[in-house]
Amino acid sequence: MSSSSILDKIISTKQKTLEIKKNQIPIGDLLKSMENVNLPKNFSGSLMGDTVMLIAEMKKASPSKGLITESYEPKDIALTYSESNVAAISILTDHEFFQGELSHLEDVSHLLNTTSIPVFRKDFIIDEYQIYESRVHGADSLLLMVSALENKQLKHLITVCNSLWIQPLVETHNQIELEIALDAGAEIIGINHRNLHDFSMDMNLVEKLRPFIPQGKIIVAESGINTHQDVQKMKFLEVNAVLVGESIMKAQNIRKKIQELMGTNEG
Repeated sequence: MSSSSILDKIISTKQKTLEIKKNQIPIGDLLKSMENVNLPKNFSGSLMGDTVMLIAEMKKASPSKGLITESYEPKDIALTYSESNVAAISILTDHEFFQGELSHLEDVSHLLNTTSIPVFRKDFIIDEYQIYESRVHGADSLLLMVSALENKQLKHLITVCNSLWIQPLVETHNQIELEIALDAGAEIIGINHRNLHDFSMDMNLVEKLRPFIPQGKIIVAESGINTHQDVQKMKFLEVNAVLVGESIMKAQNIRKKIQELMGTNEG
């Protein structure tokens, strides 16, 4: 893309839709609705285990790939994911660029209400309004991107999350962003192999950044994880979890793809 990257375009669009939302549902109303919401499920707990855990993502489309799947039934997909014993489920809720909806988040959250599987909101969160909105619609955790936020903003949003018992995944794309995330107090560090300014991929990014992450942090690798070999590489690098969307969504058989990724193929 030209000098204005796709990320800049997304953030600019998000700011406009956010203003409209704030007029439709004032923040006071959101806070009132939040009083009836259960405490979030333990997202960080779901990502810790003896093996690499899988955050399975539900995604209909993306700016780089266009339409990923024709048949997108969030409840059906979530049911298959939960039956496949995924650690958590990520749901794209951005409408303009990813054809997602907040209603998808709510539907899946209700569906998985009696399970221990946390539901993660993947969107471009730039305002505390969206954090309250996430809780009202059933999100147990959410994404905060260093590249989309000022340092002060990031710290503030992490503080808001902490006050609501939300453990946000703080996404980084390089060493500078990693340092900002750690300085802001991030506990769950996402390392995205995909550069959101130009969509280039660096599959060695985890390897490069891993030495700079202190003990005790939870590490999630994102983008470009397609095979069991990819997952094994992440295990070798002591990554706690992988977030996989596209290769699962594109699979003819979702269950089989998850088994193949996690190395649990049965015959």
